Amino acid sequence: MKVNVRILGAVAKPMGKDAFDVDVPEGSTIEQVLIASGYRKEHLKWFLVARNGVDCKMVTAVSEGDEISVVFPTSGG
Repeated sequence: MKVNVRILGAVAKPMGKDAFDVDVPEGSTIEQVLIASGYRKEHLKWFLVARNGVDCKMVTAVSEGDEISVVFPTSGG
């Protein structure tokens, strides 16, 4: 099934793009989508994610056509 991934902010740079589609098996979680996208599992704990505009967790299941948004929260001054 196809899922759209939108990368916001600093985590888009390593991917070289800020939006793309990923094919994953039925029943996949957001974590599995991001790993299939090229992110390393140990980095995912820092990401905030949303499914179709609603905040969620990495264990949230995805469906065909879902949009997953990813942001890496930063702070500084």
